[in-house]
Amino acid sequence: MIGRVTFIGAGPKALDHLTLRGREALLDAEVILTDESLDIPLLEGLSVELVKVPLGKPGEHMLVEWAQHGKSIARVVVGDARLTGEMVREAEALFQAKIPFTIIPGVSEQVAWTTYAGLALPSFDEWSIGTDGQACILRLQQSVSQTAKELITRGWAPQSVGSLITSGMEMNQQVRAQSLQAWETDPMDCEEQEASFFVVNHPAHTRLPWFESKPLFGTRVLITRQVSQGKGLAHQIEALGGEAITIPTIRLAPPQNAEVLDDALSRLSSFTWVIFTSVNGVDFFLQRLRQQQVDIRGMHQAKIAAVGPKTAEALRKLGLTVDVIAKEYRGEGLIQSLAPLVKSGEEILLPRATIASEVLPEELRRLGCRVTDAPTYDTLPDESGTERIAAMLQEKRLDIITFTSASTVRYFTQSMDQQGDRWRSHLSGVKVACIGPVTAKEAEKCRLSVDWIAQPYTIDALLEGVTRLVHTEGFLRR
Repeated sequence: MIGRVTFIGAGPKALDHLTLRGREALLDAEVILTDESLDIPLLEGLSVELVKVPLGKPGEHMLVEWAQHGKSIARVVVGDARLTGEMVREAEALFQAKIPFTIIPGVSEQVAWTTYAGLALPSFDEWSIGTDGQACILRLQQSVSQTAKELITRGWAPQSVGSLITSGMEMNQQVRAQSLQAWETDPMDCEEQEASFFVVNHPAHTRLPWFESKPLFGTRVLITRQVSQGKGLAHQIEALGGEAITIPTIRLAPPQNAEVLDDALSRLSSFTWVIFTSVNGVDFFLQRLRQQQVDIRGMHQAKIAAVGPKTAEALRKLGLTVDVIAKEYRGEGLIQSLAPLVKSGEEILLPRATIASEVLPEELRRLGCRVTDAPTYDTLPDESGTERIAAMLQEKRLDIITFTSASTVRYFTQSMDQQGDRWRSHLSGVKVACIGPVTAKEAEKCRLSVDWIAQPYTIDALLEGVTRLVHTEGFLRR
């Protein structure tokens, strides 16, 4: 059976603007052929063959060969998938080989850049490079002054407004607007105009700077938790116009010694309470249950407590009813909520990190409970991004650092200290935001100045703090 090929326009910025039809075709493909510069995060966890083509090297031979072997292929191209350049050669090769293909257009760079610049443009049939139309848009191939001069020569009125868009759709996007006459004598450095668009329209067409008006526009925020767990915060930061940089300082792993946990699982039905202090604890607890082939129904008589709403949500997704959620989202808050409910002599299982505060188990024991403190996962340092963080601090490319646990702080400072002490001097002007008092206390212990402590201890409250820090007096984007 002959295969099929789908050309997919990925849009101008990774896959942020992929169309719904493009996404469906991408997820249905067996083989994905893409430019080497394009990352495709949608593919995480999918069984698909990803092949990257070096810049300037056409992929028609691979497309034809795979299609002749019955493969479903997605050919992802940056931009709007127009029939130009390499794509023409690839499409012609498929056409000559009588292999069916589909082209799914994407958002063009011109449309995306002008939209993010907030420029009001006329309908397509009114565009022109001459004087009959109301607007024109050009990718600069020469200096803006030379471009303005040529447009005036072609008949555009010298008072027509020309808008120069640089670093479009990025946190350092800039839009400068002035008359063509002014641009003609502008001494702007040519290097600043690389990868820029020049838009000319009549003065009546106004600009709405919606992108630059976002509360976090121009702000770089470092997220130190694991990539999988930092996605939610990263997306929220980017939605507010900031740049989220996720560089984990920790990694999670099954416990090196699981004897206590395995013993607890073997007598799961004996526990009156099972208390979870994090989503990680839920995930690794379930993972070990499956590995040991323990029936989760063994805890059907146990009451379940969770440290906060996210942990409770993770438990409910497993079909488990949560009896208690701490009003204050930390171990001490759990004690306050549980103290009136637990009874002396009750068996309590506490599946959590190997290294954790002793406050919760000690207080439960003081109430007369028999506590099994079962290490369920290890928190280990991740030093793979240390040099990158050090470089960003030195180059003043970070504005805010976020910490979501004491361990992210501890391993951040430990790994950075291995680079020497100079990194601390580069923290000047960088704000630090922590998710709660325990994390903040660890930060202060590690000689970091804390600017925001989230209350309540949630990601939403942490994001609120990031936004407030940006708008405090004296905040200066680096």
